[in-house]
Amino acid sequence: VEEAIDSQVVARQTDNEKALTAIEEQQKQINDSVADLQSDEARAKKTLQRFSVEIRTIKRRVESLNLPGIPQDYMDYFFLVSDEIGKLADAISQVKIDMEDITKQLLIVQDDLETLQEKTDDLRDSAELTERLIQYANRLSI
Repeated sequence: VEEAIDSQVVARQTDNEKALTAIEEQQKQINDSVADLQSDEARAKKTLQRFSVEIRTIKRRVESLNLPGIPQDYMDYFFLVSDEIGKLADAISQVKIDMEDITKQLLIVQDDLETLQEKTDDLRDSAELTERLIQYANRLSI
């Protein structure tokens, strides 16, 4: 039977306490990072929902203009942004998501939506100007 040397037992116990403290700190950091990911994911989903509402609003605004034809480059850009929103929705709905990639996609879609909004405003302004010019021309021709 071996006898335990008190100094060795105390040293091992101290080493074990240090190791457990380090593990506890590591677990706390992991827990904090996971909590941040959950809040980031929730914000991303909320932003995606806002983007979906914005694209539908833009579509309704353009439809309400009752234009006989919409420029093809505008339609192409509209469908591009709409597809980007769809891809983003697919990426967010995955079981395992890459928040860094989703954040990049969110920024791209936000910029593209702003550009689409500007193009929509230009389209609306052009339609209103054309309407006024036609009305003015009709008044002059009478």
